[in-house]
Amino acid sequence: MYSVLIVDDEEPVLESYSYMIERGAPDFSVCGKARSGEEAIEMIFRHKPQVVFMDIAMPGKDGLSVIESMHKTFSETIFVLSTAFERFDLAQRAVPLGVFAYLVKPVTKKIFLKTLADIKDALEKRLNTQEVVFQKKQLFLTETLHRSYTNDEWNEAKNLFGFTKSKFCVALIQGTKEQQKQLLKQMSYKYKIFESEYLSLMQLLFPLSINQFEQIQKDLKNICSKPDNSKSLIFGLGNPYNGNQLFLSAEEAFKNLMTQKQADFKREQFLIKEFLHSFKSSNRTPEKTYEALVQHIFAGEKLEKARFTLCGIFMILQEQLFAVYSDNKIKEQALCISDEFVSLKTKEDCIKWGKNALKLFKTEFQNQEKQKYPKTLEKALEYIDNHFSEPLSLKDVSSICGVSETHLSHLFSEHLRTGFSSYISEKRIAKAKELLLTQMSIKEISAETGFQDQNYFTRIFKKNIGLTPSEFRANSNTAKK
Repeated sequence: MYSVLIVDDEEPVLESYSYMIERGAPDFSVCGKARSGEEAIEMIFRHKPQVVFMDIAMPGKDGLSVIESMHKTFSETIFVLSTAFERFDLAQRAVPLGVFAYLVKPVTKKIFLKTLADIKDALEKRLNTQEVVFQKKQLFLTETLHRSYTNDEWNEAKNLFGFTKSKFCVALIQGTKEQQKQLLKQMSYKYKIFESEYLSLMQLLFPLSINQFEQIQKDLKNICSKPDNSKSLIFGLGNPYNGNQLFLSAEEAFKNLMTQKQADFKREQFLIKEFLHSFKSSNRTPEKTYEALVQHIFAGEKLEKARFTLCGIFMILQEQLFAVYSDNKIKEQALCISDEFVSLKTKEDCIKWGKNALKLFKTEFQNQEKQKYPKTLEKALEYIDNHFSEPLSLKDVSSICGVSETHLSHLFSEHLRTGFSSYISEKRIAKAKELLLTQMSIKEISAETGFQDQNYFTRIFKKNIGLTPSEFRANSNTAKK
């Protein structure tokens, strides 16, 4: 439906035109009525009508003056003049402004509706012409550009797009729709770009000025390497070529993008292996690898794909648990992973579920592993679990267990593959992380977890976590919000 603005200082004319449009022209609708030239200008900017019926003689700015000030900005708008007097001098002023028709009041219903029918035909022809041009441009960008083409085909494209440069390059962008939109917005501030879609990727065609290619490459790297885009927004850029060889730039862009995707896939496989291996490690710190893993698989991926990737990882982990510890009780208590994942609707739900599942698996692996520990080591671990907030030494714990310091130290190395002091430090840091989510002061947490000196606690915490206790607490509070 085409929108119409009626401009006239006579109320009966406004009502008459509006009535004829509403009752006799179903393809048109009235978007507004203006009673002066100044009001007409304001409403043209606000409604951007496709058709304007403009009275000439009005208080203040007359109709022709309004058209003179508007026709360059709104070159696609069709203006129809209406006046009570048929004057040759007004018609002469109207011709160079592209006025569509000149109606003399009183305008009969027949003439008015015939004018609307002519306007409809003109708009449809214009639309068809624009659509044909658009389709030809899309055909070149999505098909012709990706094969060897003739000089005649290039010359046709050159005229179609109005290319004036001799060198061009092509970039292909993979990312979310929002990321692609933001990248296009930022790049469009600096460069002339012809954008299209190719194989679900965003394709950018750059006409190049001298030395512009290197800057384009630098800008794409900067945008794609931002923290919010890292690992999720990637690009392939082809080298500059003359127009008749532009397809070579498109080929290179695609190859470069595939190379990056392959590197991205290898990175994901590495993170998955590290995560699964962390449950077999004596240090058992799967939390660190889990954070890196979920950041990678949920970055820029479609939620459904990322969700099933995470589901598959935990199902593999469950199979590992069954294979290593063939205990029927484990299978009875197994997580119903696939059933639970059906209810997860958002990225945040998936990550939160994964963290809870991680804790359960970690505990189960530890419990099963403990069943294989020598009695002496079990006793030592139990004592440490109950007293790690107190000062602990290898000498004291070995004495309680009734073995030498050397023997107990050997048990830690053999079965846990870590040292006595490192084990206690990890226990204390893990407990400190839990307490930092409460209202306890850092000084109280330091004492509660066996660190008698707060400065030493801060130093050890940052060495293990990469953040001070205060920074860790602040980040956790921000994540909750």
